[in-house]
Amino acid sequence: MSDHDAFLSHNSKDKKNVKIIAEGLKIRGLTVWLDEWHLRPGDEFILGIDEGMHNSRSILVFIGPHGIGPWEKPEVLSALEAKVQNKVRVIPVILPGGIENWDDTLPSFLRSIMYVNFGHDLEDTDTLDRLYYGITGKNVQSRTGREEETGQTTTPVPNNIDEAVSWLLEFLEMGKLTLFLGRNIGRESGGRYRMTKGLLAPLQLAGDESCHLLPTPETAATYFAVQMGDAMLEERVYEMAGQNAGQVSPIHRALTAFLTAMDKQPKPRRRNRTNQLIISTAYDLLMESAMLKAGQPFTQVVQGRRTRGIVVKEFKDIRPSDDSHIQVTTPSGVTTTVAVNDLEQLENLVIDFESCEISEAENLQLQNLTQPILYKVHGSFDISQSCLISTDHYYDYFWNMAKQMIIPPQLSQIIANTPILFLGICPLDQQFRFTYQAILRKGGEIAHPRRFAVKENPDTTGDDCFKKLESKMWERIKTEASTRYGIEILETKEIEFLEKLTEKLTFT
Repeated sequence: MSDHDAFLSHNSKDKKNVKIIAEGLKIRGLTVWLDEWHLRPGDEFILGIDEGMHNSRSILVFIGPHGIGPWEKPEVLSALEAKVQNKVRVIPVILPGGIENWDDTLPSFLRSIMYVNFGHDLEDTDTLDRLYYGITGKNVQSRTGREEETGQTTTPVPNNIDEAVSWLLEFLEMGKLTLFLGRNIGRESGGRYRMTKGLLAPLQLAGDESCHLLPTPETAATYFAVQMGDAMLEERVYEMAGQNAGQVSPIHRALTAFLTAMDKQPKPRRRNRTNQLIISTAYDLLMESAMLKAGQPFTQVVQGRRTRGIVVKEFKDIRPSDDSHIQVTTPSGVTTTVAVNDLEQLENLVIDFESCEISEAENLQLQNLTQPILYKVHGSFDISQSCLISTDHYYDYFWNMAKQMIIPPQLSQIIANTPILFLGICPLDQQFRFTYQAILRKGGEIAHPRRFAVKENPDTTGDDCFKKLESKMWERIKTEASTRYGIEILETKEIEFLEKLTEKLTFT
């Protein structure tokens, strides 16, 4: 059992400042390991440090004006080992004058973690509270009045929109934000409900009067595939998706505007070099079409059922032709002109675009691809027989995972070391839980930056039985998201949150 809340790894030249922060943490009820406080004259220094780190629940790595000290370097390497093997939380802490040393000379794993910056005030209450939150997981700024009266604290499910925006903006100064787009992104309410009924209706298993208990879309897809086959299943889902699209949705346009705003931000010479990643479980081509329409270069990476290979399409050369057209050139030099307001033309461009296939997941080098990278983990309509739709598809996917590495190691590293913003998901969705187990769980088993899901309390009007169930269980769903997946639910409209974040980013 760990005896200390935090081990303080620091350069001895910064000890005076480190002790001030240590005292602030002690006042907040934490036990901290500081060599000066725990090693007696005559103790073996190296053994003492090793024991202190081993018996601490978190490791604070201080970066001050003097950089990483000679004794601090092996402590940082030990922190990395502890982070991976023992799930110990590692938190970089920047002291006054230390931001100049937040550069490429530091280990890459350390630079990929969200830091706490004390700026010019070592006793700043808000900064100490943030450090306390990082160590304990208890956000003292989010306590309810009842908690303050009783003195009891609980692990919160934060719902502070402004606080989340401020936190993300601070992180974006030095790192990247991973976006996770669920299958309901850009769809009208009732997408799962309509998909289930749309798959069961041809089998005469659900008519217009059926509006109460229905199986999940994945189970309905299994029934359809048994009767009609996998090829017909994918064709049917593609047909239903086309009926609901028609044009690039406002949320996809807002996402593209946010990506463009991030791309235009000044790039500090010490900026984290993590890839800009968009993970998507959607099969449709709306995100690709939105980026093409805006002239935003990107790379599409498709996995899905084709687990033996990963298909890559790199849209690197996109130029405006006139006010209503763009020219897109393939890597081999073929140029196509399409109308930016014609969704069918944009989607056909993606479908027909030149691609390459990577035979083994470990051979995919994300850092060499045009960013942002749209990683479609459940397949895509432009790649035949790639979509994970039925329950059997997911079981086959997991079977292949057990036999071979199908998730690129770089993908897991990015997920573990960047905050994630979830859009278009519900923690109760079967496909989200499959994705969590396959991709997100590994990154979540060690300490990671915060994860947010923007989601309104479901509307109970209409016949959608899934929405009604969600609404009745809403408070429990928020707790489940926090405790099981480490996701903080932000109760607001997705497009309003993105627009707010983009506006703040533009004027930062």
